[in-house]
Amino acid sequence: MYILILSGSPRKGGNTNLLVEAFVKGASQKHHVEVVSVHDYKVNPCLGHSSQDLPFVTPLVTNLG
Repeated sequence: MYILILSGSPRKGGNTNLLVEAFVKGASQKHHVEVVSVHDYKVNPCLGHSSQDLPFVTPLVTNLG
């Protein structure tokens, strides 16, 4: 099984990061685990639709690095 963890915490080494690391340690014994720090990316709203067309706004993710 492939597990993707999206971590949104801006604090590296904080409580959320410690929890993610503990989960990865346990889950990676039997599964492939990848962690993506969402804070490392710039997330913008979709520019292809107006907010009146959709009940939600689809994010556009671009890499900052």
